[in-house]
Amino acid sequence: MLSTRREFLATSGVFAATAFFASSALGAIPARIAAGRVRSGGVRNDLRQGASEDPYFPPVKITDNVYSLTGEGGNSLVFVAGGEALLIDTKNVGFGSQLRRDVESLGAPLKMVINTHHHYDHTGGNAAFTKDLTVLAHETAKQRIGDQIQLYSRNLPQTLRTLKDVSTPTAKKIMAETEALGKEAVTPATYQPTKTTKGNETLTFGGERIELVHVGPGHTDNDLIVFFPKQNVIHTGDLVFNKVHPYFDTAGGATVQGWIKSIEKIISLCNEKTVLVPGHGDVSDVQAAQAQIAYHRRVLDEARKAVAAKKTREEFQKTVIDEYKAYTGDWIKPIAFGAIFDEAASGK
Repeated sequence: MLSTRREFLATSGVFAATAFFASSALGAIPARIAAGRVRSGGVRNDLRQGASEDPYFPPVKITDNVYSLTGEGGNSLVFVAGGEALLIDTKNVGFGSQLRRDVESLGAPLKMVINTHHHYDHTGGNAAFTKDLTVLAHETAKQRIGDQIQLYSRNLPQTLRTLKDVSTPTAKKIMAETEALGKEAVTPATYQPTKTTKGNETLTFGGERIELVHVGPGHTDNDLIVFFPKQNVIHTGDLVFNKVHPYFDTAGGATVQGWIKSIEKIISLCNEKTVLVPGHGDVSDVQAAQAQIAYHRRVLDEARKAVAAKKTREEFQKTVIDEYKAYTGDWIKPIAFGAIFDEAASGK
């Protein structure tokens, strides 16, 4: 479980805007998901122990066509249909090629990648896909990825440090690929999407409909909700942190009220059987989205009371709300509370 800033930086980079933490409970989800759950942070335990070297990101079945892959960044999702595969989010820098191999181990060639937003821990593996595949993201994400392009190169050494004590063939292969990536000339096109969207459009992949939804500024100004109606599965990106304090990237467009609107849209797409793949934390259901809204509303309400009571931002950042004491990401909490306090103080 990653719960400190140092550990977050080790997996997500200096300017990554979301942490990668294991949540404390799965919630009410199908037993097949719970049975297949893997540890959701850092280097997998079995790799540390040398028990298994392949794959590094074992796909966990959600439905017959959808799999989740966790570790080393935001949660990824794979959709397999019509003999082809689609991947959502590419994890931290250096892990893209291994992620691609693990996706294609399902027996279908990868044809398309979607980034839910621009943050480093969701786009760091893009370099393994942009040369020959369609990589799709919101149009605003393209510019933001270009603006942070040096971040990817600066954090290649961290991936090497993450794996330095792992002796498995897979870890050694990832390290070799990371070292090779560090020697390549990097341009914005190395990581930027090859195709952009404004959201609110429908794709057809493998004969099935996929809905891309963009509500507006929420976690960032370029969040995409990816809904698979036939599968009844939604990848929320970082609009949902399941039992993890949510990271607020105000420079990247985060707003409390906009975030709530985005989650309300997610909930409107759900029924009691919908599976949610959050950006961070365990795979769950609509309850995770409802809990995220409750978090924002409760903290915003407390922030408004603090503003009315003339408390300072720093005082409010130390506020303890009992129902969130078990959340992971303690170092993120003052960032979240500070951003929410600022929004309350502005009168929004």
